[in-house]
This record gives sequence, structure tokens and C-alpha cells, in this order.
Amino acid sequence: MPISEKLIKLMYGNNYLYRISEYQKTTDDGLPQYAVNFSEYPKWGINPKGKSFPNGIYFYFLTPKCFEYGGTGKGYFSNREYRNIAKLNLDRLAILKDGNERAFSRQDRLNALSLLRRKYGDGNVNENCYFKYYQREYNAYVSKSAKEFAMLFDVIICMQISELGDVNSLLHFVGYDGILDIDGDFLPIEGCQGVQTWPGAATHIESIRSHKSIPYHPERLKNIMRGFRNIPDGSMKLSLYDFEDIVYHFRRLYNIESNSQLREDTIDFVRSLIVKMDLSDMNCEEPDELMSCFIDRNIDQLLFDSFESNPTTPKAFWKRLINSRFEDVRFTARDILGMKYG
Repeated sequence: MPISEKLIKLMYGNNYLYRISEYQKTTDDGLPQYAVNFSEYPKWGINPKGKSFPNGIYFYFLTPKCFEYGGTGKGYFSNREYRNIAKLNLDRLAILKDGNERAFSRQDRLNALSLLRRKYGDGNVNENCYFKYYQREYNAYVSKSAKEFAMLFDVIICMQISELGDVNSLLHFVGYDGILDIDGDFLPIEGCQGVQTWPGAATHIESIRSHKSIPYHPERLKNIMRGFRNIPDGSMKLSLYDFEDIVYHFRRLYNIESNSQLREDTIDFVRSLIVKMDLSDMNCEEPDELMSCFIDRNIDQLLFDSFESNPTTPKAFWKRLINSRFEDVRFTARDILGMKYG
């Protein structure tokens, strides 16, 4: 069962990272279904001052592989105030992904050229027009689909120069309202990008106010910890996956690797989280996994007191610790189990 948004907001003070993960689902053939655009405004719109070419709404498509760009917001311009989410219309996008049945192909290029010739005449559709200012040498493309699309794109750029239409409207005319560069071989600057060049490429779903790469502040952690006080010990129904997900996002939210103080505060957060979890249905292996997923199995001395404070920790867990290399852990385990020393 997914963690409730109420709980996420309680612990993060912002539920963006949790909500964005819900949009990372792909189609059966591995294509993204959703994308995120970073903006100062809560809308899916073109930046009128944008200098990228082609002009349009640049976005990061959302997949687990591209989480660093669109999910955690480490991509270009990702410090904007809003994360705008849109559902992609894959039927209206030039998909640049070799090996996928929907990938832009040689036949797609020939079909587009045929449409252009039919409307504008053979003399205005010049396949030998090579716009070197924008494109690299075609043989430099690793992706075959990117190469085929680049060849069409050059023709369209030259038609724009001849004032037969702008690039975006010409792409729309031949059936494409945007570009989905999954292979990362066509659009400039970085990977995991796409661009909407016409309204049909995507539909705005929601806008999430972002944390703007929230700087660490002790008061923020204090607010989170205060929220824990209202939760009875041993009452939170979280799976091991939920626990790992919360810790992962918490560390991402604060860029927790950056200094030792953040690391210590995060340990405090994990301690409190373990105390609040209902561990009664877990086998003796899982509490050990809860500890090891955070600090590589060297955590039993640091966090075992959280399991001691949790009224639902299984006794089988303590049996695993009666021979711990740490004396205080051994003593605690034997006390709880009612064992004598000697």
C-alpha cells in the first residue's frame, strides 16, 4: 500500500519527491508516459525568452533511469519554483530510441518528405540542403533514429529559411508535435530531454510547487521530529520498501552526503522512524535489513536502541544480537530475552 501523502508531508514538509515517483511508470515497450518541465510559473508553457532551438517547451521525461534529471531536480533550470507535470502523447512525438518499434525510421522520413513535396512542390523540398550550423555530421549520430530525424530536420530548417513556414508548424504538418530524445543523441545540452513544439504533444496534469533545492536548516528537521510525537510507537504500517523509500527521499531532499552534521541528523530521523514503525509482522531478518539499508550493516550499535524502544520488535531479532561484537548490544539483547550473563 502506498504511503499516504499526509504522512509524507508530515515527514518531508514537501511531498514532491513522493508524488513525482508515481509518474515514472513506462509503457509496456519502455517509453515514458509523463514529463516534467521546470518553470517559475504553474503552467505548461513556452518561455518567450528561451533561446533553445527548436523553440518549445523543454522537459525531462520521467523514467527511473532519468530520476536524477526530472525526479530530484538536478537538471538544467531545475531550480525553478514549479515542477509542471504533463502526460505525453506518444503518437504525436518523434521518438528517437533505437530498437523500439515506434522509433523514427527511414520510412517515417520519406513519408514526411512526401507530404512536404505534395504541398510545397519538389523544388522547395531540398534533401541536399545541409544546415551545418545546427546539425553535426550525420555519421556522428550513434542513434539511427536520431540520424534519420536530423536529415528531415535539416530540410525543414532550410524551408524555414526560404520563408515557407516555421520549423514548428512544418513539423506539425508532417505529423510531429515534439521530439522525445530517449537515446540522448539529438537535443542539445543533456540527456533525458524532450521538447514540445506544438500543443498536441502533451497535456498538462498538475503543477507542484518545488522545494527549490531546499537548503539545510535545523528548524526544518525539528518540525519533522515534532511531527513524530503525535504518532504512537510501533503503529506506522510501513513495509521495508516504504522505509527504504522514505530514507532515500529524505537524504535526497537535503543532499545528505554533503556534511557530517546532516549525516548525524539523518541518523536521528531514522532512529525516530524505526521507533514508530509496526515491526510485529516482520520476520527476524527484516529488522536487521532496516538497519543495514542505511549504514551498511555497521549500524547495530548506533540504532539498536530504536528497536529496543519499539514495543513491536520481534524477539527473534534480539536472538540474532546476543552474540553481537558490541558489548552493550549483547547485554541489551540478553536483558530483553531474560537471559543470564556468564
